[in-house]
Amino acid sequence: MEYKNVVEIAQLWGISERTVCNYCAEGRIDGAKLIGKTWNIPADAIRPSRRKLKNSDTLLHILREQKKAIFTTIKTIMNGYTFGINSRYGGYGLTTPQTDDVNGVNFIY
Repeated sequence: MEYKNVVEIAQLWGISERTVCNYCAEGRIDGAKLIGKTWNIPADAIRPSRRKLKNSDTLLHILREQKKAIFTTIKTIMNGYTFGINSRYGGYGLTTPQTDDVNGVNFIY
């Protein structure tokens, strides 16, 4: 059986050497052997397909959801501190911009 090294396989498949090494280390290339510090890959090895994300949540989506949750919590807390006419602090209400901030009007999702 003829073997090729990582550089040759990377050029053949049109991907980086690091990706080929990762494929070998993960056991995704059948017949790849590590001898010393060199991967020997069968010349007729088939390129593994790219993995798809396990879920559709991207980091940006996760952060936006966490941000919404934080502002919902803040809104809930702040609603307890608004000074309406019927409160014992009547007349000392929040200004319109402050109320908008609490209610999420000025918030960019």
